[in-house]
Amino acid sequence: MVNGRDIPITLDELHEKLVEREHTLLTTGVSSSASSSSTHVTVSVKGQDEEEHRVFRMRRNDKMSKVMERYNDARGAELGTYVFLSEGGSMINKDKTPDEMEIKDGYQIDAMLHQHGGFGPSSIKF
Repeated sequence: MVNGRDIPITLDELHEKLVEREHTLLTTGVSSSASSSSTHVTVSVKGQDEEEHRVFRMRRNDKMSKVMERYNDARGAELGTYVFLSEGGSMINKDKTPDEMEIKDGYQIDAMLHQHGGFGPSSIKF
């Protein structure tokens, strides 16, 4: 039922509508209900190679690894492909919860491609 009418809707269409609604709530700073805002938090993840933010809603007592896994799944990437950085630029511990990190609704996380290697003694040639 949509707007009081029986209208068939696909799961993809429903998902799009929910994501749009969540994005609207995130950008306007309005929570959908007082009770859900106390038990859930909405975080926005932006990849270094993306223009759009991906919005995730999670329980305040869930580990951050859940949003990291969901982001990797959405991007079709393996776990460990991205390093997740807080608004302050420090790496996010996957075992912390939003409550432990004192995350508020609309918190922005950066997802950066994990880089291996670098400069070290083995790369110096004389």
